[in-house]
Amino acid sequence: MNSTTIAKRPLRFESGTCDSKAYDTFLDGLFTKIQDAFFYVNVLQFAIVTLMYLNIGKGRYWKLLFYAATAGFVGCLIENGTVAYICRKEDEYNFDKYKTVIPFFITEFCWVVEEYTIPFLNLTKMKVFSKGKLAKLIDYVILGLFPVFVACRFYIGYNRMTHGVLATKETKYGHNYKNPEVSTYQTKSIVKNYTNVKSPSSQSTYYDSSSPSQNFGFLYQSKEYSDMVTPKY
Repeated sequence: MNSTTIAKRPLRFESGTCDSKAYDTFLDGLFTKIQDAFFYVNVLQFAIVTLMYLNIGKGRYWKLLFYAATAGFVGCLIENGTVAYICRKEDEYNFDKYKTVIPFFITEFCWVVEEYTIPFLNLTKMKVFSKGKLAKLIDYVILGLFPVFVACRFYIGYNRMTHGVLATKETKYGHNYKNPEVSTYQTKSIVKNYTNVKSPSSQSTYYDSSSPSQNFGFLYQSKEYSDMVTPKY
């Protein structure tokens, strides 16, 4: 190969799915991904929620928290483990492999559980304070939007799977239409939500609108509304 020639690499390297430098081995890639904030937050979140659930968690609210944290942890392991595997040096210039990456679609089941738990958590909290027709209406709206959200997530997963990358033009369209986070705007964190339910006060029910929560992760908060509606990939 001529030293002045820059060899092209598969789309997974050019699209940002893989880091600019290929991993030496699968374990090298996995340990590298563990240092990623998205991976770290999901693991830490799972550990904290599980600990609290086993010790003090009771009722529907804590069950939802635990299911969502578990789904995020499993999805994060599958997705990052897959990236670590398909981004190894031995396949850096292999265009024939990984054109279809099935685990990218499988993780969508985890993201559905993790992300759509937010509206259900807020619905559970709302029922403590609000009853009647308005509460039922909101309940129906959240349940009615669930199939739409699932369809968008599966659309994203299908495009990720068939292209073998995490981000395409089509996945951005899917993210723009789904976003359950909009229903939780002005929600600072789900842990604080639980605190508000247990001991509401004028101080604890105040939310800073500039700090909405991002996805399920209560440890991962965006700084402005645009962060909330902009997809990770």
